[in-house]
Amino acid sequence: MGECAYFCKLQYDSDNSAKKAAKYFKRLLKEAHEVHELYQSHRTSEEHSVDNQFFWKEVDENYPTVTAYLQSAGLYRKTVNDLSGSLDLGCDQDEDPCANGSVVEYYAQNVWHLSNWTLLINFLKSSTKAIKAVWSTEENGDNLESLQLYQWQDIVKTVLRQKQVLPLLRGLDTELDELIAFNIQKKGKKSNGYDSRD
Repeated sequence: MGECAYFCKLQYDSDNSAKKAAKYFKRLLKEAHEVHELYQSHRTSEEHSVDNQFFWKEVDENYPTVTAYLQSAGLYRKTVNDLSGSLDLGCDQDEDPCANGSVVEYYAQNVWHLSNWTLLINFLKSSTKAIKAVWSTEENGDNLESLQLYQWQDIVKTVLRQKQVLPLLRGLDTELDELIAFNIQKKGKKSNGYDSRD
């Protein structure tokens, strides 16, 4: 069974929000580790309703954060086999999610290489009010340090919205000069709301 490192970053509006989110993420991971073990013990090649009933009874009674996660992911009360990959969020030996300023970072060493963390990230964005979130794996050639919350295009668009900064940026880069000129020209014309450069 192939495993690799997975990692994510979530941006919040303040350091305090990030600390709260890291605690919530830690609770979710603790529950997910336990439910993953329970899941593995009830997983079968065929659907057995008794196993599924017992599994969901245990989850409902003991794991409220995982229940909320699975509900948001559309996996609540599905067969046990339908949960494949959705609960593999790392192991007990991994370090806890860490708030680094207003960013929460998490690195999981050994995750099934076909796991998809999109459901996890969407749940965390919604439940903890993250402004932005990204995830990747070492199989994509990424690592936690290189994982970027914002693409350069996002940064340029934000800078271009600040009129007082535009004159200071001229002459730094040809492509940036073109974007500045386009932005200034666009502001002088009546727009229909569509910008093909966005």
